[in-house]
Amino acid sequence: SPWSARAWCALRPAKKNLAETAYTSFTPVTKGAEGEGKAALEPAVQAADEGGKDGGDGGDGKGEKSVLEPKEPGKPVVGDTSGGEAPALLGTAEGRFAPGWTVQQTTTVTAGTGRGMLGAACTAPDTEFWFPGASTDADRTDYVHVINPDDSAAVVDIELYGKDGALKTAVGEGITVKPHSAEPVLLSTLTDEKQAN
Repeated sequence: SPWSARAWCALRPAKKNLAETAYTSFTPVTKGAEGEGKAALEPAVQAADEGGKDGGDGGDGKGEKSVLEPKEPGKPVVGDTSGGEAPALLGTAEGRFAPGWTVQQTTTVTAGTGRGMLGAACTAPDTEFWFPGASTDADRTDYVHVINPDDSAAVVDIELYGKDGALKTAVGEGITVKPHSAEPVLLSTLTDEKQAN
């Protein structure tokens, strides 16, 4: 089939938080996109490895099933999970499920330092992302979870910017992420310059 799409989702509350996470997948009915196909939203490390190798931050996706598997275009599919250990997800859509396919993740944290609602549309894989609204304040626990679903190691650079421009970072460059693993990076550990969101 000429149609295919991939998307990443990664909203992860702190493990100690009480959290509820909801996922929604939708493919509109598209003229010309007929025949076979499928879509699935799975834990990222397992989806990449097809066997669920242990993830770097405690085994993301090991032995986990798909979170969502839509049955047909035109009907949204929802799923949910509870707890602070919802894994980062990799979504794939092929054939008639790919054109216009979208996935949304919404996490509600009911108690703890991360209390509030977080929402993001899953995006296509890329090599550069911007995350506005993050903070390095002492009373915040803002993480970037770096996920490598490939067969070779990845090297990641994290740059921080404040109201006056780039912040000096001591250990934000050259972070190695092993194949089929995930690494959580606490932003406040990367710089001595504290910045509110």
